[in-house]
Amino acid sequence: MVVRTNLKRARHGTVLGELKTEHSRRRLNLPIVVCEALERWRKIQDEDRARLGVAWTDSGLVFTSPLGTPIDPDGFSKAFKVIASEAGLGDWHIHELRHSAASLLLGAGVPLKVVSEYLGHSNVSTTGDLYAHVLPAQFAEVARTVDDTLFG
Repeated sequence: MVVRTNLKRARHGTVLGELKTEHSRRRLNLPIVVCEALERWRKIQDEDRARLGVAWTDSGLVFTSPLGTPIDPDGFSKAFKVIASEAGLGDWHIHELRHSAASLLLGAGVPLKVVSEYLGHSNVSTTGDLYAHVLPAQFAEVARTVDDTLFG
């Protein structure tokens, strides 16, 4: 997947806009399960497109309304909050998925620089500042590695 633009709310609806930084424009390797889900979603969109004919708007976006138009970001955020609450997650905002993904990656030992580039941060210190709470959990592993390496 390639991140090229973002969808922003404007005075007259939604518009595709420029990303914040050059680092935001990037290619992402997605997990197989996500690719499979996107393939299923594409088939649903193809069915909607065929059923609606000229009423379908081909926005070129992956996630659209049932008519093919861009999804209103505010409406999507509100719907996500309801879904998260019903799933027992509590009062979550959509951005918490990004935060959770970064925390899980760092907790699993993915290097900070790699996570930073995956998130599109222009500076690794941004990632470190936002997700530093994950790193102390790895300190015990660092101590064990030093013990094993130096003292067998």
